[in-house]
Amino acid sequence: MDDKNYANFPGVDILSDSYVIKEDCFVVERREKYTLFIKLDENPLNVNRIVNVVLEAGDYHDGVRITQKPK
Repeated sequence: MDDKNYANFPGVDILSDSYVIKEDCFVVERREKYTLFIKLDENPLNVNRIVNVVLEAGDYHDGVRITQKPK
């Protein structure tokens, strides 16, 4: 987000069926085994903000790409 990478979340067990990752401008929550909730703060920029959430399961990699419009 905003050219910043977030990884390695101490205290978060990303292998569990549910977890919450909270950062200063977003929340990513795995509510159950197949449900992912993503909440972003309002985009303060004057351009679109691109957010990529990368998912991994063994050798399989996928992700969610969000384009957030400016204020």
